[in-house]
Amino acid sequence: MFLDKLKQADEVYLIGKDFLSSDQDIAEDIKSVCSSSKKGKIIFVNPETKNVRWITEHKAIFNATTHASYVDLPDYVSHLTKGG
Repeated sequence: MFLDKLKQADEVYLIGKDFLSSDQDIAEDIKSVCSSSKKGKIIFVNPETKNVRWITEHKAIFNATTHASYVDLPDYVSHLTKGG
């Protein structure tokens, strides 16, 4: 069910998850499902967003063309309260 919904999503929020260090099997399932769907936007909330390789790899997993990056939840909330 999760993968079906993911395939239909225009926007995905990835909060605190890192597929480079664990859960490679889940990452491959996601990549497989997303590769045949339209490209969308991914919003990252993770300290690793300072790492260009991390962003590139995760965008590829989710077949995303655009992204927004926040280093932690306070950073993301600050963005929301500024009308971002």
